[in-house]
Amino acid sequence: MISSLSNSKVKEIQKLQNSQRYRQQSRKFVAEGWRLIKEIPFHQIERIYIQTSQMEKLTSLDSSRDWDIEQVSDQVMKAISNEITSQGILATVHMKSHMQQSYSTSHPLVIALENVQDPGNLGTILRTADAAGVDLVVLSKGTVDLYNPKVIKATMGAIFRLNILKDIDLCSYVKDIKDRGIQIIAAHLEGTKNHYEGNYVTGTCFLMGNEGDGLSEKLSALASEYIKIPMRSDAESLNVAVATSILVYEAIRQRDTYK
Repeated sequence: MISSLSNSKVKEIQKLQNSQRYRQQSRKFVAEGWRLIKEIPFHQIERIYIQTSQMEKLTSLDSSRDWDIEQVSDQVMKAISNEITSQGILATVHMKSHMQQSYSTSHPLVIALENVQDPGNLGTILRTADAAGVDLVVLSKGTVDLYNPKVIKATMGAIFRLNILKDIDLCSYVKDIKDRGIQIIAAHLEGTKNHYEGNYVTGTCFLMGNEGDGLSEKLSALASEYIKIPMRSDAESLNVAVATSILVYEAIRQRDTYK
């Protein structure tokens, strides 16, 4: 059992929790909580750390797996957890070795995010994308770290099922998929068409921008069309996660209607 805060494994977990650079260098991150850990593909889990008082709950994990489990004291769990109230279990997890850029359909539904900064927003968008069956989520350079602990928590396991590209030059990427026949739809305050008036049955990529600044002019200029979500008050805009959900589910509604 690990009881010392000076233990090298404790130090590493703290670095994984707090340093994006270290996460990238080590190609590992931390996932916390029973539900989330059950979502992780077994081959990605490096080690599970569990508070001694929670050992009886281990029976909820797949007993056919040869888990690498390390018990830790209450004091150590408090030091390595990123949660205010820890569930007493976390895992160090290997990042995927690669992400696929191909689609399983000729009419893909893609979300491209430019400089989204809030971890909760990114996590919520990924959770929505997973629920809706989005084919690919593309994250620009400058978007909040995909493996930020708050992002991981907010995805509720979606990060382990989705196809995600990160640190992408969005302008180059969008030009490429546009040349391949995918329409580029920008969620934009200058949109001339309401979101439900668009046609998203064919291959579609929704461009979603930064919480404060929206989409850059350079990226917006590549769009096939600007759309807006109508609002009945003086509000300037919707939260980016909410707006993304509205657009994605409008696309799903249309595709289900015209199957």
